[in-house]
Amino acid sequence: MTQKASDLIPSSPDNPCPVCEKEDGACAWNSDQTMTFCDTVKQMVNANEYQADIETSQKPKPNKNGKFRSPREQERAVTSATVHIQNKVQKLAIEVLEGRESEAAVGVTLAEWCKEHRHDKFAASRLLKERLEAGKKYRAD
Repeated sequence: MTQKASDLIPSSPDNPCPVCEKEDGACAWNSDQTMTFCDTVKQMVNANEYQADIETSQKPKPNKNGKFRSPREQERAVTSATVHIQNKVQKLAIEVLEGRESEAAVGVTLAEWCKEHRHDKFAASRLLKERLEAGKKYRAD
């Protein structure tokens, strides 16, 4: 069966690619997803079979360049991001505990920093809150 381009569903923010989850319109598929033209994996795949394969193995995630990372590279990236966030939160918590900055000002600084470095703002703010509570408790004792 020949597929016309007009019959294909393009990826979009409301309808991401069933294979790589991109939302930029570079991927397209037919209605039953048996023919999925995925820009990330650079080939046509059956998204239904691909999803079944993913459920039995760990799904690779594309990095910033759209290339897939191995599980080891993913773990290294998560560890690096965690250390990066912890170091920034520690510096900001010290500024608050020493009275150089207010909690509100540090919260705004942390949010901007997370956005700039593409880190999870919620997780970083929770970590900051925990560090400040622990620091205040330590000072009270």
